[in-house]
Amino acid sequence: MSSFYLMRAYGMVRERLAAIENEQIRSSPLSRWAESRDAVLPKKLLDLTVQQVVKMKFDDITSSHEFKRGDMQKLLDLLGRAASSSGSRPKRSVAKVIDRASSTARSPKGKRIAKVERAAREQPAAAVVPKKRGRKPKAKPIVVVAPRKRGRPGVKKLIELQETEKLGEQYEEIRRRIVATAPRDLTGRSFDTLLVPMDRYIPRVFMSATVGEFLAIPFDELGKRKGIGVNKLNSLMKILTRLDAKLKSSPREFTTSVAGEANRARSAAARRDESALDTVVSLPADPADLTAEQWERCGRIVTDHELDDEPIGRYAPRLLDLTKSLWRRPFSFFTSKTIEQIHEHKSFGPMKFGQSMRIVLSVCRYLINTPRSKEYVVRVFPREIGAAVGWIDRVLETRSDPDLGEITTRLIEPLLKRIELDAGEYTATIIRRRLGVGGERETLGKIGDELGVSRERVRQIEAEAAAVFSLRLPRGLQLINDLYDHIEEQPDPFDRLELIGGLRRLLYRM
Repeated sequence: MSSFYLMRAYGMVRERLAAIENEQIRSSPLSRWAESRDAVLPKKLLDLTVQQVVKMKFDDITSSHEFKRGDMQKLLDLLGRAASSSGSRPKRSVAKVIDRASSTARSPKGKRIAKVERAAREQPAAAVVPKKRGRKPKAKPIVVVAPRKRGRPGVKKLIELQETEKLGEQYEEIRRRIVATAPRDLTGRSFDTLLVPMDRYIPRVFMSATVGEFLAIPFDELGKRKGIGVNKLNSLMKILTRLDAKLKSSPREFTTSVAGEANRARSAAARRDESALDTVVSLPADPADLTAEQWERCGRIVTDHELDDEPIGRYAPRLLDLTKSLWRRPFSFFTSKTIEQIHEHKSFGPMKFGQSMRIVLSVCRYLINTPRSKEYVVRVFPREIGAAVGWIDRVLETRSDPDLGEITTRLIEPLLKRIELDAGEYTATIIRRRLGVGGERETLGKIGDELGVSRERVRQIEAEAAAVFSLRLPRGLQLINDLYDHIEEQPDPFDRLELIGGLRRLLYRM
């Protein structure tokens, strides 16, 4: 469609939007009226409010490199829905203008105008006179198409400027508060110790810096550094906000007491006096304090207890604290290498190294005083899963008849607690509502409507819980099947079978 008619339609929609007096509609984002076909539009454009759109001209929107020419009609439809929400009755429908513009663009006249526009873009300084067929008019219409002005901020640039200005004020306020309250132990820490697996867009230049060095950089200087844009500034802001909240709730986490320093000094002196064999037996909690001899001992512990092929994610305290690409890495991937080789691995940065090594060390410290046995093999479970598995084994062994309350308390609640730790409270809440724990079972559509997401998104969240249990307890499906068959033999089993069947379907996609 010719941009001439698109510009006319956009001007008409802007007039209607400017006439809206309802402040709530004027301050609402365009995403409020978006439909599925509007997903092709840039997200930053959908986040604009009606009031911001009224202030924008046609060139401000089309100059964004993310905005495609063919998307203008979808934007006009969206703006038309927003304008119609005011309840006013315009003299002329926006839809009719768009339809007329579409039909005119396909007509010979529209094709001639499009040809004129293309010629004007090639020679923008010249005025192009379209040829008219038929009777010669009294005055020849002259269409002058001015070249697009460079340097005018488009939608993306305008939003970035607004976000950066607001972000700078928040950033400086939180930074000053942390600098005033941060203990000495915190400022000496490495910056990468503040990161969690969900952090993205972290500038590499700060990975080797200390927290104190990072806090000494003002926002104006930070924004001028090469390679740091809005996304990376937002990520750094999230880290500072999280650190500020931790300092308010638990400041002792970053402080080492005088007594603690004295105990650490005595422990270091005691370790120096120990024999070489005793030094190998004791393992540190921090991977940074690990020696080559201690790491070799970890390898022997993993092999002695037949954990070489076990994934480290199965033994993580919380899967939320472990990058997903590490979930199924076997212990042998780490214990077969030296510490230097793991450090130099192309897919391992400081954060992944710390996450994985802490899990391997915690398992080895737990098993270090358990010698290898010819008769037994030791397996470690998270506390909640161990409690649920132990209860199922006792029910099947004693052939007891648990009621609905006992199944909920001894089986469902521990597993929901583990989902909350591994996949987050949001996922655990959806699984709880789908099972009907504490209320009636709810459908995907009802949950999606209340949370403001689609049915498919709720199904994807269910799949996250299933991914957790396929790693944590792969034999759990057989256990739940055995429990289901056992309850089926009991009198009046229907409510219990519905609950256990729902658990089996959600956690193991059956």
